[in-house]
Amino acid sequence: MNVDNCFDEKRFFADIINRFLGCAGYNEILSYGNISDFEENIYPTIKIRKIESLKGNRDSGILFVNVDNRIDWNDILNVILTGTQIIIYVNSEIVIPERYRQMLETTDIKQCIDSGSVYCFGREFCYPSDYKPPKDFNVLAIVHFYNEEDIIRKTVEYLLKQGLYVYLVDNWSSDDSYKIACDIKREYPEKVFLERFPDVPTDYFMWYEQLERTEEISVETDFDWYIHYDMDELRETPWKGINIRSAIAYIDSLGYNCIENTVIDFRMTRDDDQIFGNGEFFDFRYEYHWIDQLKTWKSCKDVKLKPSGGHHAIVANPRIFPLKFLNKHYPLRSWNQATRKVNIDRLPRFKHERNKRGWHTQYDQINETGFVYNSEELIQWNEEIRARLWITLFTECGLNKEREIDAWDVPRIRGRKIGIYGAGRAGRYACIRLAADNEITAWVDRNYDHIPLIYCLRVLSPEMLKESGCQEVVVAVISADIQIQIRDYLISIGFDEKNIHYVKDVQ
Repeated sequence: MNVDNCFDEKRFFADIINRFLGCAGYNEILSYGNISDFEENIYPTIKIRKIESLKGNRDSGILFVNVDNRIDWNDILNVILTGTQIIIYVNSEIVIPERYRQMLETTDIKQCIDSGSVYCFGREFCYPSDYKPPKDFNVLAIVHFYNEEDIIRKTVEYLLKQGLYVYLVDNWSSDDSYKIACDIKREYPEKVFLERFPDVPTDYFMWYEQLERTEEISVETDFDWYIHYDMDELRETPWKGINIRSAIAYIDSLGYNCIENTVIDFRMTRDDDQIFGNGEFFDFRYEYHWIDQLKTWKSCKDVKLKPSGGHHAIVANPRIFPLKFLNKHYPLRSWNQATRKVNIDRLPRFKHERNKRGWHTQYDQINETGFVYNSEELIQWNEEIRARLWITLFTECGLNKEREIDAWDVPRIRGRKIGIYGAGRAGRYACIRLAADNEITAWVDRNYDHIPLIYCLRVLSPEMLKESGCQEVVVAVISADIQIQIRDYLISIGFDEKNIHYVKDVQ
């Protein structure tokens, strides 16, 4: 596959600014140099303040520098030394003095693109060379498994090398997986925990109950952070040579409590492949359906995995770290394993839960001819690709993924102070369109305390609407019954019904 087919350079720059500011909670970026090529794709909730000099500008969270021939490289060096978050783009036509080129290459967070190179510096981009994780900082990976005898030892030993504790939950495997797990438990009695769940074997897959068990384990045990981890994956941190425990400890020290993943699926390209841990070809998961995967969180009293089917941990007051961990996923890793997993271990056992919850549709279109992929339709994994896509691999910025096309009718309002009620898909759609021509004074949702920053905005309690000073309220909830409830509530706190508007679904 031509990498350019999955990568959009203009989207890349806007995505970086949107994500880094959005996660950190900044709503303004300082910009040195031309950004007109991608400015229209930056969230309208972000203010762009253009500057003519790099000297004396330290009052904004993030600085974007498009290097031109006017630049004084010492000014860039001085900004980096202050610890300011800085994104540097150097066009391939710009000659970088060797001293400064070496300095730029010291960061892990960099990427080569067709027109030049991008480098990121700052405390949330760069792992400090002198940082030492606290000795008593501990992370638990919770791993459910069923018939994974070919990889269970490799995965557990990988996690142990990453500095983690491991809690294994066997779903009554019918192969030697449980026996191997018992052996591992005996070898690492202080690092590995093991149980079987549920109490007795079942004829069908109970993923909902397994997710509930993960939630319970994360509350019952005493660790600083938790990871919901799959047996068929190997995760990497954004920083070379830094293991998962050390990376999470540093992220924790910055005040974040959640970490997302970029998922890449490695594929078999020959029917005799054994690709776990050494796959040659991959593609980006969810090419046609955008799903943020959040499966690493700081210890809390309550976490919910069940609503998302395990893709997204819901915690109170989430603060998502801007860099993601890379999830190298090997769902079908050999012909024999793929045949058994799809036809015996998964499809027959999925039917009960799929009928009840609509889950587990990922294998519906796979048959034996679908196990092996054409390498020309995939991306080859090597150091060159890792360097070329480094930032994309650890942020998903620039991925040319197709988003679902929403069809919402948003009220046409201009030049007003707007309050938005609802932070779901309709609310996000409405926010982007309303923010371009209005001031968003408050965005509220009844589940506000479990919603991360969206478009650099904090979602607030509905009680905050009135004191925000908004002149109009847009209800971005599609259910007619809930719209009536919200309308009645808004009238009860003093809003005139003529100033209440509704987003409508026109699909």
